Amino acid sequence: MNMKRLSKQLGIPVALYAVSTLLLLVLGTRILPEISRGPARTTAIVVLIILAMLLSGLFVYMVIRNLRGDKNEEQLKDKAQTDALTGLLNRAAALERISHFIYGEGREWRHALMIIDLDGFKEINDTFGHLEGDRVLQAMAKKMQSILRPSDIIGRFGGDEFIVLVKYTETIDFVRRHARELVYALEYLCVCNGIPKTVTASIGVALVQNGQKTFEQFFQEADEALYTAKLSGKSRYCIYGDEEQREGKADKLMGRSTPLAGEYGALIQLQTLIDNIDGGITLLEIGEEIRSIYHSYSFIRLMNLTSVAFGTAGRQLSAFVHPSDLPVVEATLRAGTQMDKAVEIVFRRMDHLDRTLWYHMRASRTKNDEGPYPTMLAIVTDVTRLKEAELTYRAYKRQLEMVIQISRIVTFEIDLRAQSIILSRDAAAKYQLQTTKFSTTKITDDLAFAMEMNYIHPESKEECQRLVNEILTGAPEGSAIIQLLRPDGQYTLERFSFFTVYDLSDRPSKVVVINEALDISDNSMLRLELIEKELREFSDNLVSATIVHPNSDSFHIVKEDPEYAKEEAACPTYTNLLHLRSGRCISEEQREELLETFSLQAFKRAATLRHILRGEYMVLGKDGSTHWLLVTASVFTDWYRGALVSSMRVRDITAKRQLCEELGVTLWFDKSNAFYDFDALRLLADALLTRNRAIETKPCALVVLSMTNYRQMQEEFGSRLMSKIELAVIGKVNMTVPPSAFCSYDYEGNIYYLIPEIDSVQAVRREFDRIRKLLQNPSYFQDPPERHLKVTYEISVENTNTTDFDSLCKEILVKLDGNIQNHEEISVISEYM
Repeated sequence: MNMKRLSKQLGIPVALYAVSTLLLLVLGTRILPEISRGPARTTAIVVLIILAMLLSGLFVYMVIRNLRGDKNEEQLKDKAQTDALTGLLNRAAALERISHFIYGEGREWRHALMIIDLDGFKEINDTFGHLEGDRVLQAMAKKMQSILRPSDIIGRFGGDEFIVLVKYTETIDFVRRHARELVYALEYLCVCNGIPKTVTASIGVALVQNGQKTFEQFFQEADEALYTAKLSGKSRYCIYGDEEQREGKADKLMGRSTPLAGEYGALIQLQTLIDNIDGGITLLEIGEEIRSIYHSYSFIRLMNLTSVAFGTAGRQLSAFVHPSDLPVVEATLRAGTQMDKAVEIVFRRMDHLDRTLWYHMRASRTKNDEGPYPTMLAIVTDVTRLKEAELTYRAYKRQLEMVIQISRIVTFEIDLRAQSIILSRDAAAKYQLQTTKFSTTKITDDLAFAMEMNYIHPESKEECQRLVNEILTGAPEGSAIIQLLRPDGQYTLERFSFFTVYDLSDRPSKVVVINEALDISDNSMLRLELIEKELREFSDNLVSATIVHPNSDSFHIVKEDPEYAKEEAACPTYTNLLHLRSGRCISEEQREELLETFSLQAFKRAATLRHILRGEYMVLGKDGSTHWLLVTASVFTDWYRGALVSSMRVRDITAKRQLCEELGVTLWFDKSNAFYDFDALRLLADALLTRNRAIETKPCALVVLSMTNYRQMQEEFGSRLMSKIELAVIGKVNMTVPPSAFCSYDYEGNIYYLIPEIDSVQAVRREFDRIRKLLQNPSYFQDPPERHLKVTYEISVENTNTTDFDSLCKEILVKLDGNIQNHEEISVISEYM
């Protein structure tokens, strides 16, 4: 809707509203002061208010009515200008727009007016009926829209005639090129009861320039050119006044040659295929040179060619086959002319961006005795993605087979389809087998036999069954620690890790299993290995991560601090590293606090009390900027070596501290788990919600990550073991927590995350799906009972009804009510509200 029409639609309502408002102001300023205070004045004020409301409502009603009326008018106008069958402009609308453009906006430019008439369309209606004729018209309309530019004007003139204005045609060669494209594209083949009928197009073109003539004169010229094209044999174009056509070069200009012998005889066999094939169709003449004597429009699109370019190349096979593949393709096609069955071949070609594209061709000889050379009907499809996937799969397979054979780790491969197992040389030696490959009737039966013979320790049978089930169901990866019977009659602890290889159909094909023997004394090292793995893979939100060995005063860095990597790597002991980091603190008080909180003695106390160490410090960067860093450390004991191991994590919390200063809130944290105290989190949330109601900002969100079977596990495994599981979960959460989130724990299996600003709920869900997968991934279990832990989460986003922290929690309760089977968990959370 333009501004002129908008002003017209809103003029009357605005004028009435302005006059009425002026009258009310006069009444309010002149008459109202003269009325003495009392019931009469109150009544007058009420009447004025009611009148103002009525006038406002009337104004809104009139505006909406006028806008809706204008919208309906536009829809009716579009409907009146559109041809119902093809969706193009109808005759009247097309003529009006073309005439308006030629003598208006496009007056100073050259354009081409085309009249298109379908050849043989009457026979389609007479032979196949009007429904098939309608489908032909619709197909032709779509082809014209795909060839021409969106700015060009296309309309249905009537019956099987169309009118087109190609705008801004700089040269006559530009017009010829577009006309050729249309002639090639507007070929349609219909078959019914074995009877073929071909529809083509004849095009008359008139050049329009500078509005020198009337529209009727331009139209007459295009009509005469169309008549000339019809007389010249149809299925071609003619440009009015083209001197080169007058000199007898019409066939060359139109890109049409005399049909070769055998062309139309072979076309009959295309009839039942051309409209139903997903790909391109071409008819190949196998002569001294192989070339296409017919091709569908879909073939041109598939090959990213143009009909003009293809014709210029002589329709040779080399126009769409890579030179390296050309000899093989030619030899296959020539051999196919001597066979009664189809031949198939995959070939390449390079597109205009030098990308390699792959195509599949299936060609069969046609029964054609009219021409001098045999012909083959070829169906071509694009298989680039499939071929790339195949090549990638083969490369991975070769790498995998090589790794299995040379692996120093005991490795074996399970072929799920062939039900066979291939072992590496070390694996065969370990299990005292004479061969590296043997077949198995059924893996589950073999497992049952192994359990019956106590080759697998009774305590590991359930874990082993779980591992086998994951392998057979096609799980991407997994692991388990199992006790196996050794030849000396003793059980050994071994870890089995696997990953699945999928075939091109995305079905599980093979499973690669890595088997590592673990002594009982290696349990602590296994746990350390898992912690390091977690730090490496989930350290995106960390500034640095370090493994500390307090007993030996040593350390190694898992993730470097990019600003101080060289200085920290040069430290010979952990004590030196600690002093280096404390030296970055701005205040002397914080330096002393950092040295005391994370000293070697503090690690020993934390291991005894099962606490997580925590501290927040303001530090100075090399560029002079200041940052707030959160340092946390979890400690566990290697009882067999009598040594302590700690994972120390450093996170940037500058944004959190700035938010607290803005809200005027001072937070305190729980020393036993390094999270913020629950009451502190409530205080922060209330202040944040109060601020958000006063200013326009992104909403905040509360997420509760709940261990839903916390009570049952505590009863089953006891408080001491459950405390270890809690510390493991909290340690993982500390690594993966979003940088902006404030966390708290209620000691009943529920971790609360307050996120001050969120962009979308979907983004939050992606983050917490990642955290939940980490907590439930067997590859990261530090204690076997962790596999029984059930974890879920729910999100509550601030809205207009949110007043405080309790209202956010209530929404979480409603959602968790449907997820937590033990309703006692609900009451646990509600105690904090």
